[in-house]
This record gives sequence, structure tokens and C-alpha cells, in this order.
Amino acid sequence: MRTISLILATLGLGGTFTVAHADTIFHSGIEPGLTIDGRVYWPGPIAGAVVTARFGDQLATTSSRADGRFGLVIEHRHVSGTPLVELTARGTGTQAHIEYAGQLGPFDRLLTAAGSDEVLDIDEEAFANLTPYSTAVSAFMRAENGHLPLQSLAAFERSARSQQVVHVFDIAHAIAFAAQGDLSLPAGYDTTWAAVTDMAGTQQLYADWYTARYATNCSSQPDAPICTIFGDLAGNSTVFPPGEPVPGLRYAVSNGGGFDFGSARFMETLVVYGSTWSYWSPSGDGPFAIDASIESDGRYLFTRQDGEPLSTMETWRFINGQQVRTLIETVSLLVRFDRSVGNLAAYSKSGTIRYRHPDNPEIPTEHLPAQPTLPQVSIGNALADSQSGLRGPLAGSRWLVSVPTAGSGGPAYWDADIHPVTGSNGVTERGGRAFTVLDEGADDFTLDYGDFQMSTRLANEDYPGIWRTEVRITSADGTAYASGILIKVDAPQMAWSAANVPGLYRSRINGHICDGPWGDIDVLSEYGFCTGTQGWFGFQLNADGTGIQAPNTSPAAVTWALPGGADAGRLRIDRMSGPTLVQSRGWEVVKVVGDRYWIIENMAQGEPASFAPSSRVYAMDRQ
Repeated sequence: MRTISLILATLGLGGTFTVAHADTIFHSGIEPGLTIDGRVYWPGPIAGAVVTARFGDQLATTSSRADGRFGLVIEHRHVSGTPLVELTARGTGTQAHIEYAGQLGPFDRLLTAAGSDEVLDIDEEAFANLTPYSTAVSAFMRAENGHLPLQSLAAFERSARSQQVVHVFDIAHAIAFAAQGDLSLPAGYDTTWAAVTDMAGTQQLYADWYTARYATNCSSQPDAPICTIFGDLAGNSTVFPPGEPVPGLRYAVSNGGGFDFGSARFMETLVVYGSTWSYWSPSGDGPFAIDASIESDGRYLFTRQDGEPLSTMETWRFINGQQVRTLIETVSLLVRFDRSVGNLAAYSKSGTIRYRHPDNPEIPTEHLPAQPTLPQVSIGNALADSQSGLRGPLAGSRWLVSVPTAGSGGPAYWDADIHPVTGSNGVTERGGRAFTVLDEGADDFTLDYGDFQMSTRLANEDYPGIWRTEVRITSADGTAYASGILIKVDAPQMAWSAANVPGLYRSRINGHICDGPWGDIDVLSEYGFCTGTQGWFGFQLNADGTGIQAPNTSPAAVTWALPGGADAGRLRIDRMSGPTLVQSRGWEVVKVVGDRYWIIENMAQGEPASFAPSSRVYAMDRQ
């Protein structure tokens, strides 16, 4: 690691200031360089923080001023290649426990974003401001990289698009709560950044945060710090400066970082075309045109032009001793357009909700106001340049694709099937469904099934050869939006045999939260649901054809067998009650990465499982 000490730095920020000789800042006042113009903030401006840029094997440091602002100049002559830049800032004195971070990514991207003046500010790079949110995202990205500093462009781009939003939000709030002195750091960790870049520290901070949350009744103590921090952090315009929507971008959220039961899900989607907006709800409402107005805080208010709710869901609630049919209606949406790591388009949204009881007019209508939330990266962002073209051509390979059983008429089940592509055509292996490949690009393609078309755009390579996708389905019924997966099936595909079946196989329940690098984040928390027997599902399969179905809280005996004929190479697992078949599962492996098996599963009750197209696609870890 090499540092350079200088006496004077002209920052291009409206003045010149003297730097102590012990500071290490890459600017001589003569050589050209990139100026990072940022701020260290929360719970207010952090003055005197030591700000450090790490890139390659070199460091540059400076200090923040009274308003938390800093200027850090990296001279071009000290930059070799295109290293990744990571910023950290640590407070001093009573704020020495506060350390924030921001992953800025490759140096050449920062130069391009800065423009001709070579000053990179918050309008050009979201993580130039170092806050609890930038720190939580940056810590997750390190976790994706084995809790180590990122070294490659591919690792930066993949992890930036793989955020597990639930855990990132929890850790961001925990960091903010600790920074303002309301939560002690875990023993053995001096700073917030040190705690969240180590798994043990992250787990303890998470547990302490949830203990503090559940120790306070926010209904009776709404002004308690643990109760106000959610709105205070999300609504802070310094932490989250309001941005502008990107024309043509589809704003929708697909959680990354983990692998869930099921392979696809419909998404609430906002689409902006210049000044015209469109909205689609996973309840099947839309797409339809919506009106947009800008609130005083910079958020956008969206309502239907005809005055009807944006979406409606019917449920039953127990009220006054009786079951009451209730319509949960989203009357409007409040959306703040943000930017996240790598300046990826992000947005935070909350709805104004109305509970109506049409069959019981005597029950008052309930209204829930919209509350500020933290931003989530939109799946509509373009694929990273480092990932573009990695999928390879469709022709000549077999692909696992999730296809809706209904064209677009609201929520539908998804059937995953293997699509062997020959030229521009093919027939699915399980369902025998003919398809044609249309408009294939490096990172997108359309499949025409006759009664509908499914346009797929790659969003991120979450695992080698396993892509999260943004999907648009069009048919005579209309248009729907969804997130899905695309898996290049191993060639040759792994076949089950008597020799390779025996072993312990486990999968995460709620994998979008409980899988991935922070899947064990709640191991120390009494309020967690990802760890322990309740967070796992799987089988111990023995060499003699017997086995046990987990979780261990209610183990059940099973048997396994290898079907023949057209199903050779597949596996069937049966759970019996005496001589009666209770449940049957059929497994087919489509990809193996290390000890992780991606499986299509069919499940049947009371009869043998078939090997038809299935909505159940998930990862099994072989222990």
C-alpha cells in the first residue's frame, strides 16, 4: 500500500485550503486529477472525518469540513489501469465509532461521469455522499465477495445488482441507529464499517437492532428514536437527494442475492415514456395511463386518471366477532426516484392504502398514509458492460426458461421447462410446446409461443450461468411484467444414479431473503426466521433407497427411486404413511455449481410425481 503526502491542495470547490503534512492526498496543485466532491452525513454533518480512497494498492486521504463536505483529488499519474475505488470516512473524537463507506466502482467510469471539469459530485455519483445507506450496500457487496475488498469489475457489477433489499434496509437502519448513539456496536468492533464487513459483527448488530426494535412499543411511544428513525433516514434529502426518472426505463424491483422457491414472479411496474406514465399491478390491474404530480419534497404522486384505485386485493378480516370481506386498495403511490451504487437507477415507493368493507358499510373505511422507504435498485437497469454477451447464442444449447401458464391476465402460475434451441426454433422438453426465437440480441430475446410472446432482457448474472431477467409478456389479453430466471442447462446434464444420489440436500425457505451472503444474518436473533430448522428444507437420502425429509422438527421417512424410460436420469422421492403414498416429488438437475444443485421439482399429493413443466425451481446445497 502506497500513500503520498502533500502540503497544499486546490480542490476546485470554491477555494484552497491547507492540509497537514500527515494527510495523504493525491493532488499537487499542478498535475491533473479527479476530484471527488462528497459529504459525510448522519445523523448530521460529520466534521473532521478522515476520508480515504482505496484503489489498487494505493491510498489517498483527506478530512471533511464543518459541513461534512470533503474534496479528495486523485492525480492521474498515480492511477494504473482501471482500479476499483472504495471510499471510507471515519469520524473523530466522540464520533470515532462512525465509519461510512461507498463503493464507487472503476476509475474510468468515474472520470466519464465527472465530465470535462473532472469533479465528481453527488449529481454524478450517488455514493460520493457517505451515509448509513451507502455503507450497508457497500458491506453487502463485500459480503458477496467473501467479505473482502472488491478487486474486479465483474464482481462490482454483479454485486451492485444483487442486493438483498430486506437485509440491506435492516443493516442501514442499524448503522444509523448506532451512529446516533442509540445502539452499541458489537464487542470487538470499533466502527460501524468494521462491524458490517465481518459476518460475526453483522449478525450481532442485526440481533441487537431487532432486540431494540421489539423492546419498544411504537404505538404508545411514537416519538422514541427507534420508532422515528425509519422516516427520518428515508426522508432525509441529504442522504437521498431527489432525482429524476429515466425516460423509457421500467421501474420494478426484483430482489437479488438469493435463490427462491419458484422461478418467477409478477412485479408492480412503473413505465415512463417521456412525460407519459404507465402502471401495471401484479394483481392484474393495468397497464393503464396514470397521472403524475411532484410533491414539495421532490417525490412523485401517481394516481389513476379515472379516479379508481391503482390496484385492489380482496381478503377476509375478523372484525367485531365476524369474518368481513375487505378490499385493500392502493389509492395512490408516492415515489422518489433515486440512484444507488454505480449510479444505478433506483426508487423508493409507498402507497396510500384504503381498507373498504363493501358488504358492511357500518364498518368505517380505514386509511393508511404513505410512509418514506429506502431505495431499491430497479431491475430495468441495463446489464453491466462486463456481463454483456456472456450468455452466448441461444442456438445449440438447452435453456431453462420460466413461461407463464396464462398469457397476461393477472397473476398466473409459471411453468419452468427446458428449451432446446436449434436454429431459431425448438420444442420444450417437458411440455412439448413449440416456440420460435425472435429478435435475439446479445442480452435480450423474444420467444413466440403462438398465443403470446415473451420478451426477456438479462438483468444480472447472479450465479455463473444463472441469470435474473426482466420479462414482458404480450398477448391478446394485454401486457404483463415479471422477473424471471434463465439458466443455461449443463451439457452434459447431470443424471441421477444409484452412486451419486446418497447425501444430505438442503434448500433455503424464503430464499430471496434467506439465501445469499447474508442468508445467516439472523442466526443470533431471537426474532429471526432464516436460520434453524424453520429456515431449511431438505432430505437425507441413504444408499439403501431410504431417507428422511427435514426439517428436523417434524422429520418424515421417505424412499427414493430412479425411474426409467423417458425419465431416466431423474429422481423420485416418496413420503409414505404405511402403505399409502402421501406425497411424491420428482427432481431433475439442470445445473451444478460446486455443491449447489439447481433443480426442477414436481410435487404431487397422493400420487406419483410426473415430470411435467413445473413452477418449482430452486437450489439445493449438497452437504
